[in-house]
Amino acid sequence: MTTTVDDLVAQIPPERREQFSPTRYPYTYACDFMRQNPNIIPAGVASDTDLADRLDRHYPDGHMRTGNLMSRSEASSIRQAWARMEGRDDGDLARVLADAYLRVNGIVRTE
Repeated sequence: MTTTVDDLVAQIPPERREQFSPTRYPYTYACDFMRQNPNIIPAGVASDTDLADRLDRHYPDGHMRTGNLMSRSEASSIRQAWARMEGRDDGDLARVLADAYLRVNGIVRTE
């Protein structure tokens, strides 16, 4: 049986779940998702930032390996480069990443 995001979220006790913060949506949540899951960052994005040169750490498949070494500011720069690379709006990509962060962390979006 394969573990799903919903299975993992169900294991987090309600009192330990982070509460949704409208001021963090979407940009801060997007950056935090990228910091938690650096393997989602396409390899081509690294060449558009100085982070790859500074860290020079990559997975064999070419994705960046940064983890906690990436600040929110760096994640923001990478997200912007990623959006440019895909020809999409940065806010749109930030919302996709933020929604993934909320789901993975069991946070219910309220506004």
